[in-house]
Formats: sequence, C-alpha cells, structure tokens
Amino acid sequence: MEDHIQNIKQLLKRNKFPEVDSMFELPSSGSGRIYFRIFFEDTSQPSLLVSFNGNVSENIAQYSFTQHFLSKGFRVPEI
Repeated sequence: MEDHIQNIKQLLKRNKFPEVDSMFELPSSGSGRIYFRIFFEDTSQPSLLVSFNGNVSENIAQYSFTQHFLSKGFRVPEI
C-alpha cells in the first residue's frame, strides 16, 4: 500500500500539483480498485479522487466507458 501512496505523490509532483496535505484511503466496493481522496496544502487546489488498479484490462475498460459517456454529453470524472 505504501508503494501506491508514494507513486501517487510522485505522479502529482511531476505534474506540478501542490504538496499533499493528507491522503485517505476510501472504502472499496467489490473490485480490486483502491480509491484515495487527496487534499493539498494549497487549499485553493480542489481535492482529488485517485483510483489505482493493477488490472490493465479493467483500466482500459474504465477509460473506454469514460470516453463514451463524455461523447454522449454525460458529466463524468476527468481522467
């Protein structure tokens, strides 16, 4: 688990996000996907919901569904 947290923090840093203030694991719901809510020291930056899943085919499916729903005008979380 600690590896996932460090990887997420490194990804945020590489993409110029502010320093992480706190990160909380959220309850899972049936899949292997792990969710985190991230809050930043700079409170003007909205919090993020981050999901991690080592199953590549599930990640591709989630991305495909998101793109499909966006193309139909649905409001979905940004990937």
